[in-house]
Amino acid sequence: MKQTITQSSFIDAFLHLNRQGDFTYKGKVALYKYLTNLENETGEELELDVIAICIDFSEYEDLEDYNKSNNAEFTSIKELQNSCNVIMIDNEAFIVENF
Repeated sequence: MKQTITQSSFIDAFLHLNRQGDFTYKGKVALYKYLTNLENETGEELELDVIAICIDFSEYEDLEDYNKSNNAEFTSIKELQNSCNVIMIDNEAFIVENF
């Protein structure tokens, strides 16, 4: 059985599992767009697993926040993008796929 997940139901799934604090609203929207684009590009349907998403992705306010949280010294988002998958939320905030 298949269920179509809308942006709204994607965001609600985090609330339902008490994981609404793992990402900002804008972060969840960016993740939804990223994951649906990934499905379209690969032709493979993904299963909505909020816990796995919370493990696989982390949101940061800016590069300074990322560097502080990861004991890193990146000087630009471009440099960070060369080492991991970065999903931009706005001009400063972003999500990285944990590795």
